[in-house]
Amino acid sequence: MVVLAGCSGILPMSQDKGSPAVLPADSLFETDLYDRADSHALLAFLQFRLHATDGDWEAALSALEHAATLDPGSGYLQLQLARVYLHTERPDAAVVLLNQLINESPYDAEIHLLLGDIYLMQQRGVDAIHHFNQALELAPDNESLHLRLAMAFVQLERVSEALATLEGLLQKRPDADQAMLSLARIYRDNQQHTAAIRTYRRYLATRPEQFAVVLELGRVLEQQDSAGAEDLYLEVLDTTPFAVSIRRQLAQLYLSSQRPRLALEQLLIVREMLPSMSTGNQIGLLYLQMSQWQQATEEFQRLVDTADNGGNNYYFLALALIGQSRYQAAIEQLQQVTPEATTYRDAMLQLAYLQLQEGLVEKGTQLLLVLLEQGIDDSDVYYYLISFYQHQQDLSLALRFADKAIERHPNDARLLYQQGIVLDALDNHQSALAVMKRVLLIDEEHADALNYLAYSQAESGIDLELALQRAKLALQLKSTGYIEDTLGWVYFKLGQFNQSRIHLERAIEMQPEDQVILEHLGDLYQAMENYHEAEQAYRDALEINPEAEGVLQKLDRLRKELQR
Repeated sequence: MVVLAGCSGILPMSQDKGSPAVLPADSLFETDLYDRADSHALLAFLQFRLHATDGDWEAALSALEHAATLDPGSGYLQLQLARVYLHTERPDAAVVLLNQLINESPYDAEIHLLLGDIYLMQQRGVDAIHHFNQALELAPDNESLHLRLAMAFVQLERVSEALATLEGLLQKRPDADQAMLSLARIYRDNQQHTAAIRTYRRYLATRPEQFAVVLELGRVLEQQDSAGAEDLYLEVLDTTPFAVSIRRQLAQLYLSSQRPRLALEQLLIVREMLPSMSTGNQIGLLYLQMSQWQQATEEFQRLVDTADNGGNNYYFLALALIGQSRYQAAIEQLQQVTPEATTYRDAMLQLAYLQLQEGLVEKGTQLLLVLLEQGIDDSDVYYYLISFYQHQQDLSLALRFADKAIERHPNDARLLYQQGIVLDALDNHQSALAVMKRVLLIDEEHADALNYLAYSQAESGIDLELALQRAKLALQLKSTGYIEDTLGWVYFKLGQFNQSRIHLERAIEMQPEDQVILEHLGDLYQAMENYHEAEQAYRDALEINPEAEGVLQKLDRLRKELQR
């Protein structure tokens, strides 16, 4: 339901009649009961007043019911009793009593108003509309009643009637500001943005200081015309530079439009105006986004020194330190992140990775195992854990966790690819090929799986045309030296030496320390009868890996050929 302005309280319909249906105790004490002769009813009413003032509504209700019993002819007491029933969450009792009162006083607007409010609260929109219309016949210019009637129409999804109700009031009373604001909100909530913007602007023309409404208009504009929203915010700030809420929303607009420097500028002004306002985290994150590592470090260091945040700012401080290559200091900060922090998982993965980089492989592995024990068994944890065991050359454990990962995440192409690589390292090439084909069923544009299959086909000389298609697609998706090498090697196997040379030479430029690429180049140059270039390529490969037996044998054969 749309929230209409000005509907939170119930206003009296006339100056000589009772009090609002919302029950601050003071509003119940303006009464002519003192002039009545029934002193017992007066005493009970006074007891009601005392209990209501103390907030003891059960005792207050009992006293008021007693007063109404002692003076059954008092419509005022009956109406107050209905309000107390509503206040103490007995709406059905209030409805019964109010319907009795209507039979006695069918032209009492307050009774119709209170009944309409109860029916509106009970989602009985048709009944609410009936009583609001009855009340409007008795008080046709009451703005609050028009707002309630519009709310009832909205509740029934009769939006056009809600709009007509408020527009009709505004034609008679152009100064009915709450009706105007409610009209703008109904337009907004029903995606009638042009009408909403027009009505919001009409409202703000005489009330520019209503910053909450400026923000409402701004958010509508942001959906349609972000430049218009920016102009609105800047116009307000030009006349009211201390409008902090507007400045913060402008910062959010700059963030959503990928203008972090302008967002940072606004947030720094906000902090200067209100140092107590919590903007440090956002400012620090913007420094991180812009790779201003030192400023980010200072910002988050200040936060961890002054705020208890469950550890999130320790994580962000660690990221700033990593940006400065201060890895040991980053590790110390990450160790402060608690499991309650929303960044805990990311922080622990980052900590495990840093421990690997710093040679603390066992610590990193244990940390990942702890995450699994804590129930954090998403794909990233498994991915890092498998990688760690691969790094330690513990392929059996790597495969064990790869299998477990696939059980938990059977359609995760990244984990499947990792499983295939472990199988390949264990010389289980047929199983590895089957896994890579499964990867492509999930993600037909998985560049690494395409490359693996293409290279395997080139090595075996099987279905080279398909291998060529896969290698070309892989390179299109991901430009790397090893994929260039695969494509060059496929061309070599096809006997297309000139094309092979283009890609193999490009591959070695991208990965000059790769022994396999140098060996492939040596094979290509030899096939092209460029013997001296082939010899140099083999020599370069042996400098990288002196124990490469295959390369040694090829170099020996080449030398013998050159000596003939």
